Amino acid sequence: LWAELEKVICSGAVQGKKNTYAWFDERVKSQKTLPREEGLMTLATKYFKSHGPSTLQDFLNWSGLPAADGKRAVEMIKADFLSETIESKTYWFTDVNFPRERNSVYLLPAFDEFIIGYKDRSACLPARHKPTAIGINGMFFPVIVVNGQVVGLWRRTNAKNKVNVDLKYFRGLKPTQIEVKSRIDEAVKEVKDFFGRIS
Repeated sequence: LWAELEKVICSGAVQGKKNTYAWFDERVKSQKTLPREEGLMTLATKYFKSHGPSTLQDFLNWSGLPAADGKRAVEMIKADFLSETIESKTYWFTDVNFPRERNSVYLLPAFDEFIIGYKDRSACLPARHKPTAIGINGMFFPVIVVNGQVVGLWRRTNAKNKVNVDLKYFRGLKPTQIEVKSRIDEAVKEVKDFFGRIS
């Protein structure tokens, strides 16, 4: 622990079931230090390009910056972004042509950016289901996402050297389309295959 805190070592690749360590300087290459203003601009640009459309509050929640710094950062980059104000919230983004995937299914891990990257999660997670997906202690659970909407939770279980995936849908939200069902089956298989390789 001391060696990690002092940046002597850091986590290395897992070998079998054992964690390994690597020299910090070999794993983490030194980066140039940015002046404060440039650093704020770079952080805000990267966030809104990867998370847009999103709001100033989303950015503050994600970055942990004080409000004054977040506002300054948005002021400096806003000429490079598009914006739309909906119900008094201004959303910043780079492109108006958002691709919509039909019958998309994802089994996302706990603390995935799709959920944790935003302050307001109502576009993908209805308020009535928020306490199920996000515990009161700040625990974010693995979620099932169908066509951009969180429809339930999933968890991995092991039994007799076999990986299982249990799906638990929110009441009334279980997908019924054949196409979606087959995509869910594919997503479950991918998770099983992944954990089967590393276990």
